[in-house]
Parts: sequence; C-alpha cells; structure tokens
Amino acid sequence: MKKICLFVFLMLLINLLSGCGLPSHLNDEEISSENGTQNADVQPTQAQDSQALPGSEEASSVKTESESAPDVAYETDTGVFQGRIDNNFIEIAVSDVQKEETIKVFMLSDEVRQEFDSMELDIGEVVKFQYYKNENEQNVIVKIEKLK
Repeated sequence: MKKICLFVFLMLLINLLSGCGLPSHLNDEEISSENGTQNADVQPTQAQDSQALPGSEEASSVKTESESAPDVAYETDTGVFQGRIDNNFIEIAVSDVQKEETIKVFMLSDEVRQEFDSMELDIGEVVKFQYYKNENEQNVIVKIEKLK
C-alpha cells in the first residue's frame, strides 16, 4: 500500500512540476514567433525601398518626413519606467485622472530609439516624455528624459 501511495504521489509531483514550467516555455515561443512575423512584415517594405529609382530618393525622403511627423497633438507626461519590451517598445506607469497608476506601452520613434540605449534607464526611474498617437492608435514617444 505504501508503494502505491508513493507512486501516486511521485506521479502527481512530476505532473505538477512539469505543468508549472510549461507556460513560460510557450510564452517564449510565442514572443519569438511574433518577432519573426514583425520582421517578416518589415523586410518586404525595405526591399521595395531599395528598388526605388535613383532620381526619386529626394522625393521619398520628403515623403517619409511628412509621414513621420504628421499634424498631431503632442502630449507630455511623466511616469515610472517599467522596462523595455523589445527594441521598439517600452512600458511606463503613468498616473491617470483618478490618481491610479496605469502601465502603458509606448513605441519609440526612430530618433529616440537611437538615443535610448545611451540613457541607461533602470526600472523604477521617473521619466518625462512627449508622445503622440499614430494612425494605429499607438503611443509614439518623440522625446524622453530622465528626471531626478
């Protein structure tokens, strides 16, 4: 009887331990597959840009400048840096109207992305940032600075 109880206990323990470790493994695969699809979406547009005519470089650069800086209302806010999701997105806890902290996801603009690594922000540091909502309703940071 003791052997049967021990066997059942060990089987339950093995199932418990293997079941608890499974979701984190799946999340890593989902994240890597999402990054793969994002990169796949970006690559065709880069290929189209490289096929542009030599005389159209000036026109395309003017077009991208006007697209990247649309006439939108910029908002300035402060919050607590929560971490970096990937190379393009960060999380910041901001206070809303009811004085509750809400963690929001912000996209880094191309200019800010280049400067962001040199800022060496640690989790929990207070930042002041300026952002706008793009056509996909994503919050895009155009300026960020560390507050002391």
